[in-house]
Amino acid sequence: MKHLLDKGGALGALMAATAVPCCFPLLAPIGVALGFGTLLPFAEYALYGVVVCAVVAMVGSVIAFRSHRHLVWLLLGVGSGLLVIVALQLPWPPSMAYAGLMGLAVSAVANHRLTRRVSCAVTPSTTVQQLSALSCPSCQSETPEKTGVSLRAD
Repeated sequence: MKHLLDKGGALGALMAATAVPCCFPLLAPIGVALGFGTLLPFAEYALYGVVVCAVVAMVGSVIAFRSHRHLVWLLLGVGSGLLVIVALQLPWPPSMAYAGLMGLAVSAVANHRLTRRVSCAVTPSTTVQQLSALSCPSCQSETPEKTGVSLRAD
């Protein structure tokens, strides 16, 4: 569940942005094709949805970072989310919000791939060195020898 936050937040932010053709004119054809034109009277609330989904995507990026430990993708996810929020609150050009939405999408895909790679990695087995005694059949003398014993049950 927690690994779905960044992907769900990025997808939600993109879907909410397609519902607001006045603020995101490049996404307007996609929004109309998906039937979001009926949401035009609620456009100001859709902008709040974009901000909320950007925050959810940032939280998801932090949680994914705890799993894969790649700082670049954390900075891209959080920076893109902040760029979306600031671009919607200040009178900046829409291209800044587009860049932030694209960064959220790229970060979500990278976090998904890295998290899957980390979860599929095989951890090395733990071995313990034990001493065993080998005895000579002819003279009955014992020689200590170290052997590795695996603690992992396969």
